[in-house]
Amino acid sequence: MIYRTAILCLVSLVVCLIASTEVVNSPKGAKCNCPLSSGPISDKACALDWISHARVLSKAMKTMNGTKVTTYQLHHLKVYRGNKTLPKLLMIPVGPCALNLQKNKDYLLSGLIAGKTQLISSECFSLQNTTTPVWNKVPKAIKTAITKLTCKGLPTIKPTLPTVTPKIPIRP
Repeated sequence: MIYRTAILCLVSLVVCLIASTEVVNSPKGAKCNCPLSSGPISDKACALDWISHARVLSKAMKTMNGTKVTTYQLHHLKVYRGNKTLPKLLMIPVGPCALNLQKNKDYLLSGLIAGKTQLISSECFSLQNTTTPVWNKVPKAIKTAITKLTCKGLPTIKPTLPTVTPKIPIRP
């Protein structure tokens, strides 16, 4: 379990670095391509460290080791996967894969844990593959699936790095 957590933390940090690099180097309107987007919801959910129905309490922009991130303070209303006392600090790298969260709104959030104190998420770690996973818009099927979620052993799929596809205008 410690080995898996260490690998996932490393992957999440690399995702942050790549996401911020792609923002600088990608054209305006770049699109996020998420490698975890296919397959059963239970496979994706079990590949993640945490899933929570959470309320955003505050939002701030920061630069950490040269990487721009948006940080959020969360209040976890219900934890579906992970330790019931999840960290309250959520970090999302700025870029085309970033989630767009607003203060005082409830969301279905999910992702990886870095260093036991920080949650990492992005569109690629969202169970809905959306940048705005608003709780009251989560399909009933997903709510049911995460309520009944049982994960045995290691994930059947492994989180991999997102890629960015630039939007290129098509001319006649």
